[in-house]
Amino acid sequence: MKIIQELRITQNSRRGGAMVLATFAITIVSVLAMSMVTIQVSGAMEQHRTHEEARAVLAAEAGLSRSYMVLQNGGNGDLGSANQPLDISSGEVSVDTQKFGPTNKLMRVTSTARVGTADASAELILQDNSTSFFVWGAFGDTSLYMNSQSKIDSYDSEVGTYQSQVVNGSGSNSWANDEGNVGSNGHIELKQNSIVKGNAIPGQSSTIDVIGRAEVSGSTANATANVALPPIVLPSIPSAGNRTFSSNTTLAAGNYHFGTTVINGTKTLTVIGPATLVFNNFEMKSNSNFRIDSSAGEVQIYVIDNFIMNSNTLLASLDYDPRDVHINLLSDNIIDPGVVVKLDDLMLDSNGRLFGTIYAPDAKVDIESNFEVYGAVVAEQVILSSNSRVHYDEALARILAPGAQRYTLLTWRAMH
Repeated sequence: MKIIQELRITQNSRRGGAMVLATFAITIVSVLAMSMVTIQVSGAMEQHRTHEEARAVLAAEAGLSRSYMVLQNGGNGDLGSANQPLDISSGEVSVDTQKFGPTNKLMRVTSTARVGTADASAELILQDNSTSFFVWGAFGDTSLYMNSQSKIDSYDSEVGTYQSQVVNGSGSNSWANDEGNVGSNGHIELKQNSIVKGNAIPGQSSTIDVIGRAEVSGSTANATANVALPPIVLPSIPSAGNRTFSSNTTLAAGNYHFGTTVINGTKTLTVIGPATLVFNNFEMKSNSNFRIDSSAGEVQIYVIDNFIMNSNTLLASLDYDPRDVHINLLSDNIIDPGVVVKLDDLMLDSNGRLFGTIYAPDAKVDIESNFEVYGAVVAEQVILSSNSRVHYDEALARILAPGAQRYTLLTWRAMH
């Protein structure tokens, strides 16, 4: 009997040990199984994360590609924003552009994308191939002065009229865009209540005086390099003598050279482009008009001596596009104490309007009160009288040589 009891105890002990071993084995297997599941989940998550990162890079590059196409077609290239990104290639994308370099001829385009929890960015550097000299609203080689209540702002003629873009401010303080930059190789002076909606950049070693409540919305840092004003090359066209337009007249496309030329009051001279006109002296009497039909090409105007636009005159293309009218003035109206000469007359009188560019590398251009320039002015000296206005046309900066692309791609890289 005692032997039987001992056998039963031994058997129970073996069974208990087996159960312990079995439980331990099950625990080991469970731990291994959980480890395997964890490894698999972690691998899947890592694979998913890697997939999202790759998609984010592709979305950022797709944003660059779209921005590049917009820029080549004349747009500004900005797409979406950090707060309101666009859906591009299944990612949330925003693209920003920034000009840089000594003459703002380089552009940095940065695209930022998010896919799920993954972020990526990409960047390209472009070179601006525009050949336009008119990248300023007003530029004076030796000096630029703005008297009280004068104002410079900007608009884009490719978008619409100036009036359609005046959405800021009110009344006499209303304005359109803020790329109405002014500059000089010398000194800049802004008198009380004058306004520059843009940068005001004095020469490398010159100064800027912003007096009283004068306003500059952008930078006033000194230029890093001088701007050269090349001489005007006068076309060689035989002169047809003096001419007075005493009735409404239309000139066909072609080349013309007149001596002293006058458009009488209330009369309109229309020139069909493409055309080149040379005037020894040119005067528009009060209330006269000089219109350009640029549907087939632009018009280049050269004036050797006097250039006078009296009050209430209008000089513009039929569609008021400043890129169609270029006025080149060889006039010299700046006193040189060492030389005795008859100074030329250069007048932009009150209440007149000019849609185009003025280039006068040897002259002082004095824009009288209430005169408005839609385009750009570059001269040896520029003076804006009280209440005068310059509305820089941003489209002037996008003028290209025939067949040229707007931008050349320099570098393209992805950033993480």
